[in-house]
Amino acid sequence: MSWIRGARNVTRDFLSKALGVPIKRFDVTPVNEGQSGSQVLRISLKAEGEAPPSLILKVANPAQIAPHLVAFDPNLSGREFEVYRRLLPELAIAHAHVYASAIHPETGESWLLLEDLEPSYRFHPDDHVWSEEEIRAILSLYAELHSAVWRGRTRLADHDYLSPFAQVAGYLEEAASYLEALLSRAEVAALLGVAGELVECLWDQLPIWAEELAAGPLTVTYNDFYPPNCGVSADGRAVLIDWQLAGVGLPETDLGNVYSYGDNLAALPFEARVDHYLAEVERLSGVALARERFIEKDPRLVILEQLDSLPWLNALVERSLQRRGELTPQAGAALRSFATEVYQAYRQIW
Repeated sequence: MSWIRGARNVTRDFLSKALGVPIKRFDVTPVNEGQSGSQVLRISLKAEGEAPPSLILKVANPAQIAPHLVAFDPNLSGREFEVYRRLLPELAIAHAHVYASAIHPETGESWLLLEDLEPSYRFHPDDHVWSEEEIRAILSLYAELHSAVWRGRTRLADHDYLSPFAQVAGYLEEAASYLEALLSRAEVAALLGVAGELVECLWDQLPIWAEELAAGPLTVTYNDFYPPNCGVSADGRAVLIDWQLAGVGLPETDLGNVYSYGDNLAALPFEARVDHYLAEVERLSGVALARERFIEKDPRLVILEQLDSLPWLNALVERSLQRRGELTPQAGAALRSFATEVYQAYRQIW
């Protein structure tokens, strides 16, 4: 049998061996492709014995990932394979069953043949407005995920493929070059003014803040909330798919990713969301997390998160200067917004 690299490699023999029953017929439909060099395929099938009507095949190839992503996150391509094989069975949270899997010992290519969750869970488009019951189900799932370490179900040290919180410090070095490129331009410096000076002078503090934050209650984090990645069943259970970005981090940053959907979560007010999550964590693990950490976000985290905008801003300025010799209104507005948010967070600290 040839290595599974895509739809053309899926055969009756492959499916029969994976499921343990003869396959009468099957059909393969592409679902999507991801930045992590992955393909997602849905396989509809008819078997001679007991078998699911459909499966999901996820194929990952590290050679297809953009070089800058590999440099920043060497485990990006193979992480989901390890999460499904090693981490999720320990956590005892809802997840897709793995029928078969393999990783190539030389190339690092991998594939996962998974349960198709769509018959049991409803997955929504990006603009979905969540009901109160759905929000509570999602927060309960996050509480289960985060509590797994604190209740002894798994140890972070056993899962070195997870994206480490220390990676934040590594990203600071990469972002430094973008920041230097931006602030070295007279047009940009004039546009940002005193906010730009503050952005520049706080740079030495960022590695210190990253180290301080890493001393918090670290746990397994999902890091990729997006409505199409989260399904909710009719009986109020939630499930997450696409674990390529799973890592070690702070629970409040993971929830912040969920809360970024703002008005789409209005069915359950913000403080009620926090209280539900904290109550679930304490029920599951006995750990009482400080409520204020989730009500008022640490401004150090705000600054670190704003750094995600730097590569995009630098590219925007580059295109703007090449095309017109000066900053476009779009680039100027983006830079002003970035500097203002960083400035406000910086002022909260000092």
